[in-house]
Amino acid sequence: MNCQKTFVRVAVPVPLYRLFDYAIDHIPAIGSRVQVPFGKRNLVGIVIASIDKEDLAVDPSKLKRVINILDDPCLSKELNDLAKWIASYYLVPIGMVYELILPVRLRKAEVLEPSGEKFWQLNDSAQAVSADDFGRAHAQKALFTYLQNHSMANVEQLNRDFKQWRPAMKALIEKNYVESIEKINLTEYAPQFSEDRLTLNEDQQKIVGSIKEKQFSTHLVHGVTGSGKTEVYLSIVEKLLIEPGQQALLLVPEISLTPQLVERVRQRLNKSVAVIHSAVSDAERHKAWWSALTGKVDIILGTRAAVFTAFKNLQIIIVDEEHDASFKQQDGVRYHARDVAIMRAKQHKIPIVMGSATPSFEALHNAAQNKFQLTTMRDRATGSNLPDMHLVDTSDPTERCVDGLSPSLIRQIKLRLSKQQQSILFINRRGYSPTLYCTECAWIASCPRCDARVTAHINSASGSIQSVRCHHCGYQSGGQRNNSHQNANFHVCGDCQQPAVMPLGVGTQRSEEALKRIFPNAIVTRLDRDVITTKKALENELHRIRNNEVDIILGTQMLAKGHDFPNVTLVGVLDADQGLFAVDFRGPEKLYQQLLQIGGRAGRHQRGEVYIQTQFPEHPFFEQLLAQDYAAFAEKEIQNRRILNYPPIGYMSLLRAESTFAQQGLDFLRWCRQQIVLPAGVFVSEAVPAPMEKRAGRYRAQLLMQSASRQSLHQYQHQLISCIANSKQQNNVRWSLDVDPIDLY
Repeated sequence: MNCQKTFVRVAVPVPLYRLFDYAIDHIPAIGSRVQVPFGKRNLVGIVIASIDKEDLAVDPSKLKRVINILDDPCLSKELNDLAKWIASYYLVPIGMVYELILPVRLRKAEVLEPSGEKFWQLNDSAQAVSADDFGRAHAQKALFTYLQNHSMANVEQLNRDFKQWRPAMKALIEKNYVESIEKINLTEYAPQFSEDRLTLNEDQQKIVGSIKEKQFSTHLVHGVTGSGKTEVYLSIVEKLLIEPGQQALLLVPEISLTPQLVERVRQRLNKSVAVIHSAVSDAERHKAWWSALTGKVDIILGTRAAVFTAFKNLQIIIVDEEHDASFKQQDGVRYHARDVAIMRAKQHKIPIVMGSATPSFEALHNAAQNKFQLTTMRDRATGSNLPDMHLVDTSDPTERCVDGLSPSLIRQIKLRLSKQQQSILFINRRGYSPTLYCTECAWIASCPRCDARVTAHINSASGSIQSVRCHHCGYQSGGQRNNSHQNANFHVCGDCQQPAVMPLGVGTQRSEEALKRIFPNAIVTRLDRDVITTKKALENELHRIRNNEVDIILGTQMLAKGHDFPNVTLVGVLDADQGLFAVDFRGPEKLYQQLLQIGGRAGRHQRGEVYIQTQFPEHPFFEQLLAQDYAAFAEKEIQNRRILNYPPIGYMSLLRAESTFAQQGLDFLRWCRQQIVLPAGVFVSEAVPAPMEKRAGRYRAQLLMQSASRQSLHQYQHQLISCIANSKQQNNVRWSLDVDPIDLY
């Protein structure tokens, strides 16, 4: 008897703008994972639709067959609809979107439910046995009694409580008293309720009261640093997660913010919490994703990838520090997690709350257009004032910096040390020195793969430079002279060969060295990606800071937001001019956000001060910064952007191309520009090299597209992508479209 053939359309994780048809005997639900042959590989795809024979574009006999149906289904209708929206809005292959949504283990042919952990427990036969029946078998007796007092035990528990338990366990199993089972251990997600509820102030109560359950609404909380936004988030979650099984999603921009927030949520809300970010293992993310899908965890907390978590009963989405650039994916599918979160809330018909002390201009503009409900919190929750801001004119000879530290800043650090208070010093530059410079011929050490200078890193033990690294492409060498990677003598010039090379400029390593020299009795800690390489290391350092085991905290932007260090009363910004003359039109916005955020770490529980070192104290930017009126600054900047129709007034996309030869990318973009007749209201620039043209050995070029109409720009881009996908012009060129880019690099 012949089986009636049926057919499915599958999204396969390949960078092609099309779906693929396969023959199958049984039609699974839409959103099911299937294993399919693709070329010489077997891939995991998602069933998009079932199709009739008449809809096939090829002879049915030529179709390959689905190898296996892995689940039925894996993804809900909501996640399928979300994937389609992302593919449509960001103009990317939908197969790549599904690859992004699924945890790594589900992208492979593994089962939906993660593998469990082995536990041992007494079985029914043990009910008729007592501990006295074991006589002199003391080890068996002790283990039997232990299992009577514990419903079950795993390897970790048994290793902790018994020295040699395996022989006794084997004997109990042979006597048919004990059985082993596999169980997914969720104890690390368990609540740890211990924190009393804080009394909300008037502003906080207003925000919490405005949130309505099971109703889509978009809320923007503009609260100064220390205004108690976290308590607002927790109160909202507490308000909406009343019934068992209801769930919340909390998004944060940085991994560094998760440890303190996880602890706070578990203690404050008595809810189970799972974490998803790039530092968790594939197995941990799979378990967290499955736990949310099955309703076994109440709250998912994580960075941008957590926005794709499957939920059984999602009630509220919170996006903390919504302005942060980390929410934007900068390669592959270039989505913005904040905007994806808004779409998820709309699909679920639930509220979304976004908060920041320095909201993005897009969010403020949406609030001005009444698309977002704006609530402003102008006062700190503790009653303390915002820190006083001071400028240190480093162009003044009396304020000449040594290793990045001015005399005024050194005096302020001494004052805090005498009061047993903590200081934060911020410099957004890793390494010892941002470059090596020859005093004889002005040669500057550069990266052989990028249009960038290399950064010198020292050996902390010897104090000598041990390597140069490029922080753009990852290039590293023990020495680089005339493109030779063997010469490790960093004092010899790569051009004139004279021993006249010196480190120029200051990074975190150099500042740390100076602080330890100037303040030998102070405890200094450095937080940057060179020393904080694991989640545990970060948690340990943050714990030391909060326990006042550290006097001076030196770090990069991982210190700039979200942290509450009660004893920090001084923040020093060592080089505020780094972003003052950025070529990107968002430069002033990003710099203001960065300085206001890092300054907000000071004086959250007592009087605080911020000292900003600059060579340009008369610059109009600093006049606006000292006023600490972010809303007024944003309004003025948005008016400036209105003249050029820049976001958030207009809409922008960037078509990027890169190749091994500079001309190839430019020629490709010029070809693209000629393919489609520009519709009214759409502007496309000439193809130009990127601000950093050479990066990681490849040359980059870009094409800027703008319009006052999102729909017009989107229609033009859709035509352009179709044209590119159907041509062979992109050979030898990698290209990508960045919709709503956050920078022009």
